[in-house]
Order: sequence, then C-alpha cells, then structure tokens
Amino acid sequence: MKQKQEKSGSGRVHICAGGTLDVLPNAEPGDILIGVDAGALGLLEAGVVPTLAVGDFDTIGEAGLAKLVRSGVEIRRFPERKDATDSDIGLQAALSYQPKVIYMYGALGGRMDHSLANVQLLWQAHQAGVWMQIESRYNRIALLSERFRRCRLARDHYQYVSLLPLSPLVTGITLDGFAYPLHDATLELGSTLGVSNQLTGEAGRIQIESGALLVMSTRDPNGRQDEEREKNEGSVG
Repeated sequence: MKQKQEKSGSGRVHICAGGTLDVLPNAEPGDILIGVDAGALGLLEAGVVPTLAVGDFDTIGEAGLAKLVRSGVEIRRFPERKDATDSDIGLQAALSYQPKVIYMYGALGGRMDHSLANVQLLWQAHQAGVWMQIESRYNRIALLSERFRRCRLARDHYQYVSLLPLSPLVTGITLDGFAYPLHDATLELGSTLGVSNQLTGEAGRIQIESGALLVMSTRDPNGRQDEEREKNEGSVG
C-alpha cells in the first residue's frame, strides 16, 4: 500500500485509533493528526480537526463520515475486507510523513485482540526507524529494540514502570534510577521480573543490548492517589 510521501513540519505525528480515547493529543504547530475510523470522529467531537482520516469507517457509518467530510477532513477510505487493521493503515499513513516520533492514542481498551495488535505496531515503527509510543490515561507503552536500545523516563503521573519481553530473550538490560536496579540482566519471554518497578528520583534510564522489550509506564486507576490526581489534572476525553 503506497502512500504519498510528505513530511511533518515538526517531525511529530499523532494517531487517534478507534479504542478508548481517554487522552487527547497535545499537538503543537506543524504536527500531523491522523484519525482512524472512530478516532477521527472522537477528535472532531473534542474540537480537534484531524489532518487525515483513514479506515473502513464501519464504526462511525455514513453519518459520521459525512461529519468529517463537512469539516474538510481529508478522507482515505478502505474496504472492510482487507489484510491490515485500520490502526495499521493509520500507522502506514503516519510513516508516509517521515516523522521522527509517532504518538498513538485510543489504541487500548475494548477488544483485547485489537489492543495487542496495536502494541505490536511499535515493532513496525522501529523497523522503519521511527520512535513510537502508545498513550492512554493509565498507560504509556514504548519499545526498546536493536533500533532504539535506550530511553530516559522522567517522573510524571505514572506510578510504575514495567518491562515485558517481546522477544524470546532480551539481554544486557541495565536500569539506573529505579527501586529495583538491574545490570546487564537477561529477561526471557514470559518473565514477570520486570513488573511494577518505580523511579527513585526525578528520572531513570533503561538500556538493552539485544532483543525487544516493552517499556510500560502505568498507574493504578483505583485508590486515593488516583482520585487526587484526577482532581488536579481534570477530566480528559
């Protein structure tokens, strides 16, 4: 599937997929916003006009599609029977803008098969040489691989950091600035050793040597701490 090659002025592309859209893009001038099926309508209803809407639009139907057209959104419609999910099509469209980083929202919640498939799209972005992360109210998910071997995490509203192997082995894992540090460690697929770590200071660093490692910053949706955060942050979505 070939896309027209253009560039994002800022190097940033935001994709809003059709899952639970509980966080909206913090878009800056020059950013590209791509709505995927229901995600496009979700943006529009939040007062944000997407640059582009893609998908088969079976979720929003003809009425929703008409709203997008009336708002002047560029539409790329695909058949319902196809060899890729709408989110995958959204990622291919995002890559056509030659970005430096991609943010995906609305990728989680609802059907687990779609959520897991969206997480695996991180690998596709890495293969294209682009950093990508999935954002939701309670989760931020990124990937380390041999394309991007290290990252820095700053303290924010997420309480925990979990590391989950996406390949049979992940080697050379080093954590600095965490309650449970690691040095040149190996994690096997299925291991839970990396779950529920926490930062000890204002930032931490994660590095790997080989393999593919999901880096998940999360917070618990229950409890007093979360309620206080909700009061301070306000409602999103």
